[in-house]
Amino acid sequence: MAWLLGAGVVSALVVVGTPEWHEAAAAAPPSGVQPRFSLDDVVYTPVYGQFALSPDGTQAVYTSVGNRYFSHPVVPNSGREGNLRLVSLATGEQALLTNGTRPKTAPRFSPDGRRVSFESEGDVWSVETGTGAIRRLNTDQAADEEAAWSPDGRSIAFVSGRPGWSGPTQKLPLLGRGSRVWVMSATGESDGLRQLTRDAIGAQDLSWSPTGDRILFSAAGKHYFSRQIWVVPADGGAPTRLTPDDETWNTMPRWSPDGARIAFISDRSGFRSLWVMDADGQAARRLLHLDQDQDFSHNEYLQTKTLAWSPDGASLLSFAIRAGNIDLHVVRVADGADQRLNALDGQHLPVGWVNASTIAFTREAHDAPPALFVQTLGQSPRRVNTHPRPAVFQAGHLEKMERVSLAAPDGLRLEGFLHTPSWQRPGQRLPAIVFCHTYCPGQNYNEWNAFFSYLAESGYVLLRLDHRGSTGYGRAFAESARLEHGRKVPEDIAAGARFLQELASVDAKKVGVMGYSFGGSLVTFGLAQYPDLFRAGVSSFGTVDRRGQRRASWAYYLGGYEEEHPERYVQASPITHVARIKAPLLLLGGEEDTIVDTTQTYRYVEALRREGKYFELFMYPGEQHGLRELPHQLDSYRQTVRFLDQFLR
Repeated sequence: MAWLLGAGVVSALVVVGTPEWHEAAAAAPPSGVQPRFSLDDVVYTPVYGQFALSPDGTQAVYTSVGNRYFSHPVVPNSGREGNLRLVSLATGEQALLTNGTRPKTAPRFSPDGRRVSFESEGDVWSVETGTGAIRRLNTDQAADEEAAWSPDGRSIAFVSGRPGWSGPTQKLPLLGRGSRVWVMSATGESDGLRQLTRDAIGAQDLSWSPTGDRILFSAAGKHYFSRQIWVVPADGGAPTRLTPDDETWNTMPRWSPDGARIAFISDRSGFRSLWVMDADGQAARRLLHLDQDQDFSHNEYLQTKTLAWSPDGASLLSFAIRAGNIDLHVVRVADGADQRLNALDGQHLPVGWVNASTIAFTREAHDAPPALFVQTLGQSPRRVNTHPRPAVFQAGHLEKMERVSLAAPDGLRLEGFLHTPSWQRPGQRLPAIVFCHTYCPGQNYNEWNAFFSYLAESGYVLLRLDHRGSTGYGRAFAESARLEHGRKVPEDIAAGARFLQELASVDAKKVGVMGYSFGGSLVTFGLAQYPDLFRAGVSSFGTVDRRGQRRASWAYYLGGYEEEHPERYVQASPITHVARIKAPLLLLGGEEDTIVDTTQTYRYVEALRREGKYFELFMYPGEQHGLRELPHQLDSYRQTVRFLDQFLR
């Protein structure tokens, strides 16, 4: 075993054993062909993703969110680029609203437009749009998030993980990053603070009634992937549940302008669809009748995502997922008449109504970074020039992408995106990679991710596959992963590899697998369960041992907790399958990760070492689940490309 120090970037690199496979290299890119952008461009080019409209519809505030790290949204420590900016929707004129080097996210205008709340350093802050004066509103060491202004601008509701009252709590761990609903003075919690919900219920999606006397929110339901909608008096009192006490998914509640109705998303029809109900929860009806999900799970917190009533209350601005693309929809409340607004593919997400006939939205695609648009209904959209498109990322510099479909061994249809180099010639066979997305209920979208473009333009065919359990295909498909984490979900990834092997553009002997978080877990599963299929694997922040940890998400997928089904937890833990691995494995992680405990990573490394397997480990200091320091991101991407080039070429 060799321990090599990591030049001030990583704490240690561990290399053990010798690769078992040393075969002829796959076809390299034509002589002189390289991506026309660098990994430095990928990491250090700002990407903007959170936008909020001013109440009068003349301005927007937005912030930098960075490139998604291996497709996972991580708030980067990007220095001054992480500050808030104001932009005029009419002229594109901009002003820097905040300063400093700490990231700032989740901007929200006050009702009078004179202040903007935002999140930074685990607290809620506000800044005056006219003077730039900043005030920190919270000081508790627990995370305070999801600020929502009262209609009169005097109070702010928020979600916090602080303990609050004692009392019984739900047995299920939280869906939300916070847990209880609180209200504070708009000048800060020291000027007035009250707790509205008693128990740790995973509260999210706060929305004040137009009269300011009630607050809507969603909370954890009967299992980890169910949610219910509640309303609580703003001055205190018992919350009232408005949706059935069942296993359905109910989120994004929004009051109508007159307070008589509530729009929300529910999957009670089998798809996450747009619904509306009376303010007391009665007379619920489905508005948008599409066999497409109109919500996505758990990875939305770096993107603009909303459901918005028109000013007259006659229509709703929403979105729907269509084969990995996200479309804008305006739906008439009276009869459900639907108008899809976008003609192009890509990811379109509502920002809100500028006025009664004009909307604002963001668009991005695999070949187009996120941008803000304004569109008058019935007319073509207009791009708001918040920032120019970087020259190195012009469409001609990027890969080709197409939608593909394949069958799992049991016949289940799987879909995904296939990326190929723009320069690849007919008959030229290149190494290939199956990418496994983060979260089991995640999904691959037609979205901007320059690292994937870099891999493809470097000479790889890349398949981003939606395995069973992914969202975007309805509740039945999402639930098909239950009890199948250690069996059929890895089979789906293997089916993706075999799909690649059959392509004329792929060298069938050179297929690797790569993934982040849950996707990283699938990498270690894939190498162990299909040792003769994959030639290399890259697991970034992947879970490798589900034993000894009591988590509701695992109980959901494995049919109970470990004491009930210990054999399932053994089967679902990649650490128990290490002996079968043949291919080289690159592991990336953070030394302070609390989601994938670093001790399990080091136990996995010891298991690999005992079995004499070849692996490389990079653990980044000061990092949790995902790399927030840009030099660390850059180093991890460089190590990934180096590793893939070494073992797939």
